[in-house]
Amino acid sequence: MATTTNRGAIVGDFDPKVFYMFYNAVRPGMALAAGLMQDSGGAINMSTAETNSTSAYSSSENWQLYYQAGRYFIRNYDYGDFQLGLTESERTVPRLMKRSGALGQQWSLIRVDVSGGGWKLSNGLLGNGSWMGVSGKNAVPAMQPSENGAVWDLQTNPSAGSPAGALYQDVDGFEVATTSSRTTSTSMPSSSASQSVSDALRPTSEAHTGSHSTLSTGAIVGIAVGWFLVARRKRKEELPELPVDVKQVYAHRVEMGGEPVVHIAQEKNYAEPRFEVE
Repeated sequence: MATTTNRGAIVGDFDPKVFYMFYNAVRPGMALAAGLMQDSGGAINMSTAETNSTSAYSSSENWQLYYQAGRYFIRNYDYGDFQLGLTESERTVPRLMKRSGALGQQWSLIRVDVSGGGWKLSNGLLGNGSWMGVSGKNAVPAMQPSENGAVWDLQTNPSAGSPAGALYQDVDGFEVATTSSRTTSTSMPSSSASQSVSDALRPTSEAHTGSHSTLSTGAIVGIAVGWFLVARRKRKEELPELPVDVKQVYAHRVEMGGEPVVHIAQEKNYAEPRFEVE
């Protein structure tokens, strides 16, 4: 159970039985509000802070933080069955919308270790890389990657009384974040990729059944050289005795299925048979 003081800082967890006002140092003297008696249509902004219950705008400046399943739902004094949130089509500017358990209506509040304390608000739809904040003269809070202007001072407002009725109800259909399809696709290879890897590990005849195998240039050269050496040795052994003045020239066309070609030319001044490859 949280402990609070009269308009004092929060100590511990948030108390769902009290209303809080959201202040931001970027807009001093102002508080998060939602218009007058729902006249904003759910839009929020920073308005002059009013703590007197008789003030015209004081009611919509009061917010309940309702905890459920590890997240907070932010509800407003004037909008009993609405909650602050984002949608897939509007992921930048939060607004009050019909209550649901959607990720865009789930909030995490993270304490900031700065002088005087403070809280950062992240949304379940966007994750912790984006924070609700205000900047410069902009009076409309929006989601931003920077922490500048994203620190909120949450103060209780006893003059607003306590939440009642529907403000204490859990939401139905609480949405739980799951691993994105992108993460899944990178961790699990596609069927075509798996097939390619399997084919690469099989013998060529199996991986390319029904098609002609293609040998690389290096493989063809290796086969041709081996065949050439064997054929040369065999042909050399079968050559007839030649006169000492005959030069024997051996040549082979390096191509698949080719036959050796022997050229015999008359040359003088050879003391012994010579075998030269050209």
